[in-house]
Amino acid sequence: MREKFVAILFLFVLIVPPVATIGWLRFEKYQLRRQIKRQLMVYIDRNELVKFKFSDQEVENELVWEHAKEFEYQGQMYDVVHRKELGDSTVFWCWWDHEETKLNQQLLSITNRAFGNDPHKKETQTHLITFLKSLYAQEKMQWEACITLSTVDSCTAFCQTFYSFLSSPPTPPPNLS
Repeated sequence: MREKFVAILFLFVLIVPPVATIGWLRFEKYQLRRQIKRQLMVYIDRNELVKFKFSDQEVENELVWEHAKEFEYQGQMYDVVHRKELGDSTVFWCWWDHEETKLNQQLLSITNRAFGNDPHKKETQTHLITFLKSLYAQEKMQWEACITLSTVDSCTAFCQTFYSFLSSPPTPPPNLS
C-alpha cells in the first residue's frame, strides 16, 4: 500500500509542474487578450496598425485562425481591427500582438520540453548515440584457446576458436533519432 502511495505521489510531482505552468500561461493569454480588446475599442490610431492583403487562397492556407478576429501568421499573432473584401482578396488592418506572440512561444517551448520534442535535446541524443556507436569495435578478431584436459581414461587436447566474444550483437542498437 505504501509503495502505491509513493508511486502515485511521484507521478503527481512529475506531472503537476508542466500542467500547472501551461494552465497559468493559457490563463495569462486569456487575460491579455481581454485587456488588448478593451484598449482597441477605446482608441486606436491607424498608423499603429499593420496592413495585410491576402488572396482568398492565402487566407485559407497561410493564416491560422484563433477565432474570427484573431489569427497567427508566420509565428506572429494579429488581432483584426478592420477587414475589407476586394473581389478575390481581403485587406486586413491588424494590431500586432507582441505579448500574445511571446506567450505562445513560451507555451510552445514548455510543451516541447515536457513532451520530449525539444530540438536541443534531440541534438544531444544524436551526439550521445554517435559517441556510443564509436565505442563499439567493428573489427572481428580471432582468439584461440588451447586447453589440455587430462583424465584417468585419456589425455586429450581441446582447441576451439572463440568468435562469440567479439562478434556483433544479434540485433543492431535501436535508432532513437
